[in-house]
Amino acid sequence: MESRNLSSLASLMNAYERALIIDALVSTQGNQSQAAKLLGTSKRVIHYKIHKFGIDPLRFRMRN
Repeated sequence: MESRNLSSLASLMNAYERALIIDALVSTQGNQSQAAKLLGTSKRVIHYKIHKFGIDPLRFRMRN
């Protein structure tokens, strides 16, 4: 049972982290450097997590 709880916790943490990154990208119009600064981490970490979670940062860019 403990194993199930840990995997559940891991998936909840991943979902929460993904949501935070998406919110930061929305706030910064897809700018990964600004999103990293907003979240208090490095651009390298954000870039890694974007790929890990399959997020397309270009979809948050404002179109003219």
